[in-house]
Amino acid sequence: MTRPRTSDDAGIDRIAAELTETFDGVFAALEDLRTAVETALAAPSPRTTDLAAIDAPSIAAVEGGDVLVVGAGYAAAPGILADSTYWLQWWSDYDRPATGTARRLHVELDPAGELFRDYTELGWFSVSARSGGRHIAGPYVDYMCTDQYTLTFSVPVRRAGRFAGIIGADVYADDVERLAIARMTRHPGPCALVNGSGRVVAAVHTDLAPGQRMRMPFRGDPTVPTAGDLVRQIADLPLYVVTGPPVTAAEFRRTA
Repeated sequence: MTRPRTSDDAGIDRIAAELTETFDGVFAALEDLRTAVETALAAPSPRTTDLAAIDAPSIAAVEGGDVLVVGAGYAAAPGILADSTYWLQWWSDYDRPATGTARRLHVELDPAGELFRDYTELGWFSVSARSGGRHIAGPYVDYMCTDQYTLTFSVPVRRAGRFAGIIGADVYADDVERLAIARMTRHPGPCALVNGSGRVVAAVHTDLAPGQRMRMPFRGDPTVPTAGDLVRQIADLPLYVVTGPPVTAAEFRRTA
């Protein structure tokens, strides 16, 4: 039996639509950088030197909407570049407000090196590699770049139809939390923005804090309300707005 729509449905639809617009702005801002990388990789046998033309982009150029991007760049798929199995060309401007000038991040890229970390195993790279689509990883503590609680937006790069790595953008989790709360506080009941594993990005009218995990109130199709809760997915991303009437606040329980 179909459940009749209520004002709660309209409220969560509005929250999800506004957050979708915000996050889409970040992805749209990555398109010029993706185009530049794919153009560089079109060389017959691309090398790291072919990427020199995109070596100092303005972080301001990849800011999207109200979200402050604090890091951005390209992570190559192994074997794409002729002279380096791994290649991470990432720039950061972690001092707020953004200055528009970025510094290059230097990491160990030799698998035999003591400090080498295989970035292809990290969610911001591996999910887009598997799905071929865009992704938001986190929130997580970004030990490679920001050393802060971070979300990383990523879109795939292709060369001759083959996955060739990702273009990504780092955003502080507290900036996303601020934006989400500004939208969710209009809802009278408990409301949270969570990722696909139930980790909280932002929450209002609950005792949940960012980074904690909650029992997800859905199984299977995330758009189908379960046990009185309302759930909306943010576009095609692993982020969900979860809400319900005030009397269901106790249903937003922490997990170990």
